[in-house]
Amino acid sequence: MVTEKDENRPKDSNTLDNERIQAFQTWLTSQTSGSGIERSGDLSALLPAGF
Repeated sequence: MVTEKDENRPKDSNTLDNERIQAFQTWLTSQTSGSGIERSGDLSALLPAGF
């Protein structure tokens, strides 16, 4: 039976992936819920000429 863990032990890749996904989702939610996002009605007007 394990009674204690070493907090400085490296995390396995699955744990790291889950933490990265959660951190990104938290960041993305905070960015998209902000009031500073503006979208143009005509996105093709923003493309470079000839694109």
